[in-house]
Amino acid sequence: MQQKDLLLPWFSLMDNALLPAKIACQDIKAAGRKAQSLFGQLGLAGFEAYLPGEISGGMKQRCALVRTLMFERELVLLDEPLSALDAITRRSLQSLLLMLQVEFKKSILMITHDIEEALRLADEVLVLSGRPMRVLDRIPLDGPKLRRLDEPQLIRIKEYVLDLLQEELER
Repeated sequence: MQQKDLLLPWFSLMDNALLPAKIACQDIKAAGRKAQSLFGQLGLAGFEAYLPGEISGGMKQRCALVRTLMFERELVLLDEPLSALDAITRRSLQSLLLMLQVEFKKSILMITHDIEEALRLADEVLVLSGRPMRVLDRIPLDGPKLRRLDEPQLIRIKEYVLDLLQEELER
């Protein structure tokens, strides 16, 4: 799932969600039932027939997430999926991502430029350099996710990451 929802504007939300099943020539009725269930879980029930241009950015991202989950992969790759959203929608979708990780037992690899988002959601943060890219540090995080960012340990980690990235820029 990329940072832009990439929904096809002429397809309804349900048709967009069913694209993986159609491409893989899967049973569309069964896929429709699964998609309908996901729509309910992600707060999109009742919007199946809407076109992408008729809904909010957060709803578009949730539909894109439904489509991503329809691929039925163990590993979900998310490339800055929340970067274009307002703070309230972003926080809501962060909670949703964690619920999906637990409920669907998916491993999630998420790319983000938002250090606080990484600290709230990750089991481990990898700090990457510019080109040629290399891992500058691996930071394991303990405790439950959706961490409070005012915890002293997280404040120290955030400052460390910012210092590390600043040093990298100055090289």
